[in-house]
Formats: sequence, C-alpha cells, structure tokens
Amino acid sequence: MDDAAVATLGRALGRLGRARASGWLHVVARDRGKIAIRDGRPVSIRSRDGAPLGDLIAAGDAERTARLARALDGPVGRAAVLRGVASPGAVSDAIRRQMRERLAAWFAEPIRDVRFHPGKVGRAPFEEPPSAEDLVLASLRRVSLRRDVRDLRPLADARFRLSPHAQALREAALAPWERAILERVSAHDEGRGVRGAPLVALADPSGSPERGLRILHGWRLLGWLTPVDVARRDHSLLLRKRHQLRRRASPARLLDLDGSTRDQGPRRALRRLAAQVHPDRFEGDLAETSDEVLRGLLDAADRLREG
Repeated sequence: MDDAAVATLGRALGRLGRARASGWLHVVARDRGKIAIRDGRPVSIRSRDGAPLGDLIAAGDAERTARLARALDGPVGRAAVLRGVASPGAVSDAIRRQMRERLAAWFAEPIRDVRFHPGKVGRAPFEEPPSAEDLVLASLRRVSLRRDVRDLRPLADARFRLSPHAQALREAALAPWERAILERVSAHDEGRGVRGAPLVALADPSGSPERGLRILHGWRLLGWLTPVDVARRDHSLLLRKRHQLRRRASPARLLDLDGSTRDQGPRRALRRLAAQVHPDRFEGDLAETSDEVLRGLLDAADRLREG
C-alpha cells in the first residue's frame, strides 16, 4: 500500500464524485491508464493490471469462455449479454470486480501524475455503477491488509475526529465492523467540540486492532478523519479569510490589521495568521483552501510592505 497513491487518487475520485463530474481521470503510474467517470461515478478503468473482463465473466468456466470468444464482435460485456453468455448482473459484477482490482493495484504503487479531462462518457453498462466512495473503500480493503502496522503505532494515541467530508462514509456501503467504527467516531464527535478520540480507541469495534488501525489510517489519508488540533475556530478563520480573499478585501483587512494592530506590521500579522491556516493543519479539500488563503495572505503582506 502506497500512502501517497491512496491519498492522491482516492481524494481525486472523491472530489469528482462530489462534483458529479463526467470525463476521464488519467493516471500515470508504472503504466498509464484512465478511469471513465459519469456523473461522479466510475464506470470503467482501463489499465494493464487485473484480469481481463472476459476472464472475470467466464469465471473459469471453459464452455462459457469458448462461447464468449465466439461472441466477441464488440465490447466484451455487451457481447456477452447479447449472445446469452452472461446475464447483465453477472457482467456488472465482473466490471465492478475489475475496477476494484485495478484501483487496488494503483493504490499499491507510486503515482506519478493524475489529471482529469472533462468530457462526455457513455452510460454505465447494464446496472448502476458504484459511487466513487464505494469503489475507493473496496479497493482500500484489498491493499490495507498488506499495510505494515508497525509504523502506524505512533498514530495510535493521536486524537482524531470526522472531517467535513466524512458524510461520504455515512452513505457508503460499509462492512459491519466499518459501520461500528464509524458509529464510535460519531459518538466521540457528538457534543464534544473537537475533542475527538485516540485512534486506537476508534479501532476497537473492528474486532482486530491491527485491522482497525489500517482502515482508519486509510480514512485519514482520504481526508475523512482529521486531527483534533485543527480546532473549529481555525476552520472558521480559514473560511472567513477565503471569503475576504474572493471579495477582494484590502491587504490590511486580510491581515486583520486595524488602527490598534497596524503597528505590529504585516510580517508579524502574517506569521500569526499563517500558523492558524497553514495547509499542514488541514486535510482533504480544506488543505487546498488553506493553500489558496496562505498565498493570498503572503501577497497581502508583500503589498503592504511595498506600499
């Protein structure tokens, strides 16, 4: 399991899912591949990894394999249904399995580049495709089993809470023990501000501390868990600064410099605000917002010093 690959590719799919985007997500890893996305849902993955779709449909049945080979006068899945080799449900299951295998393969190796190209993508074959979150979770389960937990031990006592994007988890198809972990995290969040809970305590309902730590680590990489030292006041400050930046507020206002604080100078004001909105304090899309705000604050400080 490659942590950077899970974070990069998993978060990209999550953002496209929330935006209900359509197009191709191009992935450059050991080989090149791409994910077809329609209305935010992955419908196919083109890659050299994983079994060919025909093999997954045939499922080791020699007679079915021979019939499928004779039927190949178009897309494999469609030909299999039209020639009576497989049912639409069986083809859809095979496509889902192929996508899980191929995404899991990418999660296990370094990703060199990920770029999205909007465009029109045809309808998903036969049945409703999985949500981006369901596909990411299913692939994460496959690769997290091989994750060495020894280097996760330092995280065991760190306190975490659900991030704003964790709504995706509540709507995803979770395994029973994953649902139990989510309920534990939610219980610690409810009515407790940003207190959160230690990661090792959140892993308890999984029945296996190692398995729980692995999957919670994956949720953290995907931006669904966030460290509790990112307090609500820092979230509010970040969003307020983004609003001011987009409304083209003056440099002094961006840096919270008024008559009583102007003597502090832009450099000191910048240091104070940067400590609260630095990208290292946020995860998921909030990290991108933080990067935007920090660049705006740096520019405001430069303009005040020059002026």
